[in-house]
Amino acid sequence: MPASSNVVSGMKTVHVRAGEPSPVLRARFGDHGPFLPPSPPTLEGGRRCPTPAGAPVTYLPEKMPDEAWDVVFNSYDPGDEQRRESLLALGNGVLLARAAATCAVADQHRYPGTYYVGLYDRREEAVDGQSIVHDEIVNLPNWLPLTFRAGGEAAWTCIATAEILHYRHALDTRRGLTCREALLRDGQGRRTWLRERRLVSLAQPRLAALCLELTPDGWEGAIELRSALDGSVTNGNWPQEAPGRRRLLGGIDGEDAGGALLLRMHLARSRVAVAVAARTVVSGAEVVAREVERRSDMIAERIVCCAGAGQTLRVEKVAFIRTGRDAAVFDPGDAALTAACGAAPFEAGSCRVPGWCRIRHATRPAMSVPSRALPHRRTLCTNWKKPR
Repeated sequence: MPASSNVVSGMKTVHVRAGEPSPVLRARFGDHGPFLPPSPPTLEGGRRCPTPAGAPVTYLPEKMPDEAWDVVFNSYDPGDEQRRESLLALGNGVLLARAAATCAVADQHRYPGTYYVGLYDRREEAVDGQSIVHDEIVNLPNWLPLTFRAGGEAAWTCIATAEILHYRHALDTRRGLTCREALLRDGQGRRTWLRERRLVSLAQPRLAALCLELTPDGWEGAIELRSALDGSVTNGNWPQEAPGRRRLLGGIDGEDAGGALLLRMHLARSRVAVAVAARTVVSGAEVVAREVERRSDMIAERIVCCAGAGQTLRVEKVAFIRTGRDAAVFDPGDAALTAACGAAPFEAGSCRVPGWCRIRHATRPAMSVPSRALPHRRTLCTNWKKPR
């Protein structure tokens, strides 16, 4: 299979046939990989065979391009992380989430960002004696924070600080998922497999979700999880300005709804109400404790579980965003909380591929490599045609 790589950045673009995992996934996980479930059998002409009742359904359009593309990074490069967050970002026309790690905080290498269509606010500043007005799309509270640490470890295990023994970050363009896999070693030498999948829903455009799987490698004991909604985010795309001038959110207030977290706020200038709700569900291990942590601009929950060696701990986090500009919404907080608590499990959302595949089929995506492109660059060209 042809592939191109950039030795400096660690970027690798893998060219595979539709329905096949990348060579990296095949080498470790077999023919289907951890993120690409086997497709249902098809009859001649591309029609699907009947699927047994209750079985998960993976939809493939009747006419798929001969080849599908994954964008894959097989090494971690802090200096390239912000670019990768942009390249692997997910959006659905209403909501967009940058592909930052779940442990990432904004710094010179990382910039978590979540944006909502049409949600702008205005800032004014004086430059050389003149008043300059900026209308900026607002960086909403970070719903991604989901970190872990083994019992007895003081620091949270994070990709940016732990020893990385294996790493893979990919965009699955066929299913609209970003996938991350890493083997991390903490300060006490314990190794843990981390596998994450993430989506932004087409069926519910204000919903985003992630699924994190943790597998102790050769050790057993307690694992502490921390799931948070962080309202301390800023519009940090103006590095020359003072941090206080970048804040576009105010009136932040966190609530614990018993199994779900809610963060209410408003835009600093326009006073538009915004609410973010998140539900975190743990399976595969016994939950022994849960407590809520509050700060002025953040709310988090800590969950302690007991896991055995080789036992996979599964954590699903679903977030829902509502604003005061949404139609038929009296209280954005109540609306977001109700939607987050009633959302389907992650697997149900990730198997709803029909909408994504119909868009890809209707727009007739064409993958090509420009003749003058650098060896490590690939270009995705989409020929827009009216759906039949």
